Amino acid sequence: YTGAPTDEAALRELAGLGIPLVGMTRGAGGAIALHRGEWLHARAPAVEVVDTTGAGDVFHAGYAHALLAGHAPQRCLAFACAAAALKCRAAGGRAGIVADPTEIERAMVTTGQT
Repeated sequence: YTGAPTDEAALRELAGLGIPLVGMTRGAGGAIALHRGEWLHARAPAVEVVDTTGAGDVFHAGYAHALLAGHAPQRCLAFACAAAALKCRAAGGRAGIVADPTEIERAMVTTGQT
């Protein structure tokens, strides 16, 4: 969208449009975000990836869940990464979706992000 040479430069450019929170996923590399000038990073738990179909949707749902639960952006990002990673353990867009937040939180602990 921006044509910026790096992910970070692209997020800075988007934030410059007045958007308070911008971010992007990086697959096994987790996700980064820029929230009101503060850089956030969340690692993805190491899982045996079978299929990434639907991982982006699960990431967004996980972020929304954590946000609606009242968590800060860093925790929302970590929760979303964990939810998306756990989904990737099964084939298909719906198989592997974890509906139990405590299982997702346990996955966050394995990455050192709680």
